[in-house]
Amino acid sequence: MTQFVGVADKQPESAWGIWFPDVPGCTSAADTFEEIFLNACQAIEFHLENMEAPCPRSPEEIMKLKDVQDDIARGAVLLMVPLLSAEDRKVRVSVTGNAYLVEVIDDAARQRLPGRSDRRRGAATRTYALGLPHAGRPQGNHGRRGNRVEAHRERTGSGRR
Repeated sequence: MTQFVGVADKQPESAWGIWFPDVPGCTSAADTFEEIFLNACQAIEFHLENMEAPCPRSPEEIMKLKDVQDDIARGAVLLMVPLLSAEDRKVRVSVTGNAYLVEVIDDAARQRLPGRSDRRRGAATRTYALGLPHAGRPQGNHGRRGNRVEAHRERTGSGRR
């Protein structure tokens, strides 16, 4: 997968901004750090839509650039941003996982994206953006049924624990 190094920073009283040394003219912004990754993915995708993607340099090479060094000295961070293809090629994916986690992903994403596949792609992108190794539920939480059973036990003082 092709990935570009993005230089993200936030000035006081402004939004987060990101630019790409290997993709001149491609920039994006977001109100929060969590949103900057998704916006950056879209920015690169749209910027390179009808162009051949340049060959990205390594993070080590990018960090040697004077303007990047200056931005890092002022508090900027580097993000690896993948080039997501906008081509209309569909791939079927079968996912097996924790039913509770699938419900959480569906519930959280239902507000933002129209279809379940879109929601899962969005959730996967966000997980990638945050660098999470995996998403799981808190210890002791056994899904909706488990929560109801626990609530019943607490109300009635009955049942074993």
